[in-house]
Amino acid sequence: MRRCWVTEPRERPMFKHILSTLQSMSKDRKLPQQCNSFLHNKAEWRCEIEATLERLKKLERDLSSKEQELKQRERRLKMWERKLIEQSNSPLLPTLDIYTWTEEQVYFWMQQVFGTGDGTCDMQRYADLFKENHITGKRLLLLTDDDMRDMGVRSKGHAMHLKAEIEKLTNDYLGFVHFPPLLKDELEKEVEQSKTVNLELVFGYHWKPGAGASDCKWKAYLELDGDEIAVTYIKDVIFNANRQDAEVLRMTKPPFVMDKWVVGLQQNQRVDYTVNYENDVKSPKSTRHSCPVVWSHSGGQDEIKTVALVIETAASHNDWNTSEKTPSDIDPKWMHNVRQRQMMTQKSQQKTTPMTSSDARTLPQFLSAHESQESSYAAAVRRSPNRFHASPWSDSRSSSPTTSLSPNSRRSAWGQRAAVPPALHPKAP
Repeated sequence: MRRCWVTEPRERPMFKHILSTLQSMSKDRKLPQQCNSFLHNKAEWRCEIEATLERLKKLERDLSSKEQELKQRERRLKMWERKLIEQSNSPLLPTLDIYTWTEEQVYFWMQQVFGTGDGTCDMQRYADLFKENHITGKRLLLLTDDDMRDMGVRSKGHAMHLKAEIEKLTNDYLGFVHFPPLLKDELEKEVEQSKTVNLELVFGYHWKPGAGASDCKWKAYLELDGDEIAVTYIKDVIFNANRQDAEVLRMTKPPFVMDKWVVGLQQNQRVDYTVNYENDVKSPKSTRHSCPVVWSHSGGQDEIKTVALVIETAASHNDWNTSEKTPSDIDPKWMHNVRQRQMMTQKSQQKTTPMTSSDARTLPQFLSAHESQESSYAAAVRRSPNRFHASPWSDSRSSSPTTSLSPNSRRSAWGQRAAVPPALHPKAP
């Protein structure tokens, strides 16, 4: 057969020789069995090759996913490492949930706060004093000046110092209660079990214009762009030319392009694309697109469609302690009292602690710093009923979960505005 394609005609076999060869092949009884065996083996090899490619595709997808997960963990670890370095000299909390603190845990916290440094040695005795008066975490956040005086805290400076530390603890606790990821909810668990990857689908067709619509040639294709991992979630692509002389083509491996040219255009010629995704994709299960094929010298323009794939991932292990109290387990009356006490304290201190323009962090705070300009625009804004107040939780979103391990490690926006003046606040090391 190879000699039949030789360039020189004289070197090609005679037709008589070809017929004799075919006759000898027809008389060979082993030849059909050998051909059938080869075809059978070829089918088995094809199945094995497709299974191997499928395994490689899945391994590639898992590897890309693990690589991205490792990068995210490394980034979080570096951030937490910086936070821990900043907090290396800060006292630790017995647990994050102050509502459940026992007398021993309050005693431990008092020792952590007042147990080191020359300026606080005379305040270590208050740890024993609080323990003798059965002060728990629930009672600690509601202590008043009269309560401290009744317990025996006679020094006004010591009382102010204790009050300032309790206020910081209250701010940290309220931030802990109201902000994830310290307290997981069902929505957060669902987010952990799924992720979103972006994929761009480019629909088009190769084009040979020919002399007109009757003898032009074209074949559709699908190109992919987006996250590397998103490409591996495509199960197959189906091309439907919507005509009898062209079969519906299903392709499971890239490049996704029709293998045969389609000749000519029918009236209202369209190509339907169907992209099916793997079982790991929660939504969408498939993407459908229809593209018109119109005759022109230059061919048609590509159409781009962006798809967000929601991928189902294995439930990750949560390191948080499930025995911690959730907001639904906390006494709502007690929580209301803590919030009211915090708001009253902040209002009283805002009246006695003037804010300068250099301390202002938002526009309303900056305007309120200019109290003397009653006829200015700032005064008009202060008199407006829609005056905006800074959210007490604006800073805690960007903080690491480990920052709640220390009462001195994090100050919310309210905590900064409600801070005791430096002249009255004995600085703790």
